Amino acid sequence: MRIRFSAVGEFKRELARDGPPTRIVRLTRSYRPTSMPPIRTVELVAAYVNGRGELVELRQYLGDVFGSDLDGGHNQRVAEYGDGLLEALEVDCRELGLEVRSGLFKEDVEP
Repeated sequence: MRIRFSAVGEFKRELARDGPPTRIVRLTRSYRPTSMPPIRTVELVAAYVNGRGELVELRQYLGDVFGSDLDGGHNQRVAEYGDGLLEALEVDCRELGLEVRSGLFKEDVEP
């Protein structure tokens, strides 16, 4: 089972109430292609497995970027917005005594 949030505040409240027994939270950005390449959607992704074995996941939309260069203009604003949210969430996790690691959880897929 997966519990999904789309806003940082909701995820932080859940994390404080029912955090991971392993004390590990995964935190990263995800870049997904859109139907109009080279535009990509950027999301902040945070996740952990709670004590019942459920994946608790945050996927907050940060914006769309054009190409791969994040310096200058709109792409830089999206990157800075994401940096701010990521850093704040990392601080909140550490204050709860959690270890922050990068990466994403992937579901096992049969070959």
